[in-house]
Amino acid sequence: MVYQKIKDDLSFRLGLAQAMGISERQVQNLVKSAERGVSVRLRDFVAVEYYRSKGLSDDEIFEKEISTQKKEINEKV
Repeated sequence: MVYQKIKDDLSFRLGLAQAMGISERQVQNLVKSAERGVSVRLRDFVAVEYYRSKGLSDDEIFEKEISTQKKEINEKV
């Protein structure tokens, strides 16, 4: 959900870029990398605190990680 919000909401993306001290374009690149599983920078403390300040719950922030962990557990069983 967080990745989709970053993609769709320009002001959210710009605010995140400012909070992280990077450009808006770098944020877009981080989303692409994170979706491929290459980067976890969008889960850094600063980013997570920004998401929380915008009203997102931990469940919304970590939704994909939780789903992935459940899938891995089911595959092991």
